[in-house]
Amino acid sequence: MRRSILYVCLSVFISYSSHCQDAEWSLISTIPVEELDQISMDNRENIFYSDKTGNVFKIDNRGVISNLYSPVLQARLTQLDAFSTLTLFLFSADLQQAVLLDTYLSPLSQHSFQQEDIGLIGAAALGNNNVFWLFDEVDLSLKLYDYRRNTVLQKQPLSLILGHDEIDVLEIQERQNMIFLNIKDLGILILDNQANLVKMLKVPSEQSLSLHKDHLYYIREGQVHRLNIFSEVETVIPTPEITAHNIIVSSNKIIFYSSNSLVVYDFPEFLL
Repeated sequence: MRRSILYVCLSVFISYSSHCQDAEWSLISTIPVEELDQISMDNRENIFYSDKTGNVFKIDNRGVISNLYSPVLQARLTQLDAFSTLTLFLFSADLQQAVLLDTYLSPLSQHSFQQEDIGLIGAAALGNNNVFWLFDEVDLSLKLYDYRRNTVLQKQPLSLILGHDEIDVLEIQERQNMIFLNIKDLGILILDNQANLVKMLKVPSEQSLSLHKDHLYYIREGQVHRLNIFSEVETVIPTPEITAHNIIVSSNKIIFYSSNSLVVYDFPEFLL
């Protein structure tokens, strides 16, 4: 009997100690920044961020700036996405303009939306095969736009999918041939690459989308939440002692960020 009790106690202790050891976060660096607004990482772990006037910076893990893009017309970016291997996507709703940059932040092309079949674009994303996904606030539709031919290829009324006449799309991302729309007060709408409904995730929508592989990451009440977008199984992970309330994730890094700092960690082994 004593031996059994001792074995149980020892097992609990080992499990507790192993959990504590596994749950350690490995800090890479803390980087002060000025007026950080949007942030993204490419699949080579390069970090890109924009300030509130639309300047874009490429930095390393120590915060050293290696490249800078400063637009002729200064305006806040609504979207900055470096997910594509060779192309950065910038969109400004204020300017109604999208810009494509290479990985060295040199301009590749610039696109303004002034066609008759496009009203006012509130959110936009880069898609595969030379297209943009555009949310048109005038007719509340998601439009697939061929930016080389200046043509709308497809239109999907979101009011029919959501059953709402008031829709505020905060952000769009295309990942794994699926379209993710961050919709204020509703959650994350997921469509396939033909704009057909896949599912709706009822999660907080005030944070920028942080998608990595099959998971959506966000912070709630000081904890990291990792939600499997297919099974909807959610894991809650204690965060390190930080004050940032936003997160971005890649294969090797997790970054917690605010308007004035980036805190960079190795991707923890207990999440592999």
